[in-house]
Amino acid sequence: GLGDVYKRQVIVLLIALSVLAAFCGQMKVKQVLGAICPQIYWTALIAIVIATAAAAGRLLNKPALLMIHTGLGLVLIGGIWGSQAGHTLAERLLGISKIPRGYLLLSEKEVENSVFSEDFGLISGELAFGIRLNDFRLEYYKEKQPQTYGVIKDYVSDVSIIENAKEVEHKTIEVNHPLHYRGYHFYQHSYDPDQLNYSILFVRSDSGLYIVYAGFLLVSIGSIVRFWFVNLPKRLKLNG
Repeated sequence: GLGDVYKRQVIVLLIALSVLAAFCGQMKVKQVLGAICPQIYWTALIAIVIATAAAAGRLLNKPALLMIHTGLGLVLIGGIWGSQAGHTLAERLLGISKIPRGYLLLSEKEVENSVFSEDFGLISGELAFGIRLNDFRLEYYKEKQPQTYGVIKDYVSDVSIIENAKEVEHKTIEVNHPLHYRGYHFYQHSYDPDQLNYSILFVRSDSGLYIVYAGFLLVSIGSIVRFWFVNLPKRLKLNG
């Protein structure tokens, strides 16, 4: 049917973007997507939402499929809401001004709030609070094994959140253990390899993140219900 044709087209598009990202890098994908006319972009998004809502009525008697389709819609909406275009729309319609992503350069004992762009050439914006780097250190494997002894195990930034000249929160940021504060995640990104006196944090807005999480949860639950409680019993009955 027509729905299957659309699904195949979406799959082909995702494969093409995956190949482009693999061979040309994620920045090339962003340039390709960023070149799309914003009007076409938002028109397509609205069309997808309307089509999903229209199809939902036919899935009311199939709760597992309804959860899967709703979850996929939430993942799409959450991803869009967390994009640069989504942040721009949130600022225009809701007055919510946030920095989508960037890098924070911290020097020891200094308070910083300027977030730089990905090429570190421009300041993307300023946070409503400051972050002070209290200490940066490297942790090494201590097991006396030739393949791991002396190898760097972790990068650690000991930071404080500063508001109104007061420390309001303290956190040790490690790889895969970010700091989350007032709508932002701060990840350990890089450091000064020579003197270890500054640290670079990757800053990411959490806009749309929990919508994406909810979408993945619905997709997971719907897939389990569809396979284990709908399809599998039918197959076992037919084989029996």
